[in-house]
Amino acid sequence: MNAEVYTSPESPVVVFERFFEKPVVKISWEELPVVVQEYFEVRSKLRVYPDDWKPRNYLSLWRIDMGGNDTLYAGEQKKDTVFDGVLEGREHLIHCIRFQGDTRVADSTIEKLLVYKDQRTKEIIRNEDPFPFTDFIGVERDFQRKGLAHEQLRAMNALSHMIFNQPLHSSTYQTPSGEAMTKSAVEKGLAISSKKYPERFVYITTATGVDPATGD
Repeated sequence: MNAEVYTSPESPVVVFERFFEKPVVKISWEELPVVVQEYFEVRSKLRVYPDDWKPRNYLSLWRIDMGGNDTLYAGEQKKDTVFDGVLEGREHLIHCIRFQGDTRVADSTIEKLLVYKDQRTKEIIRNEDPFPFTDFIGVERDFQRKGLAHEQLRAMNALSHMIFNQPLHSSTYQTPSGEAMTKSAVEKGLAISSKKYPERFVYITTATGVDPATGD
């Protein structure tokens, strides 16, 4: 794995536990179940030119004990998205997948866009004010409507604070189910309108409840 990079001067674990009540542990690639290794490699190959893909291209790996046999795994990576040898973007990502025993429960990704291609001018632009947002979140059908999506988002917000030293934001491009989940989070007081990015919402969840001061 590559060298660790953290934007907070505090211990990553200390930061995480301020925002989520479950324990997090840094682990090695070999400690990941094979099915999680395979999932992370599939996510790593997305939007990458095949010749540029590198195996095990992760900065850090984490295991979160959600209770009982419920475990969430998170993998942090940076990668360039390239098409036909031309740089399309540079992303800082956190991929998450959750299992209850051997059963897959949910998966999600946090994205921070460092460099992007202007689709109108085709110019490559360095993002001067990048922030983490929810790229996607999915809950398996048998586990829907049980509060797992919001719990996943709370864990993602803690990971965002731990890795990026920034809160998690909503995406501006959401599916109908994603919009409904964001609306539900706002109604439950888990997220508020972002002052800095009015078209988005920012999550304010902590290990003990919510705190608007942890937003923008």
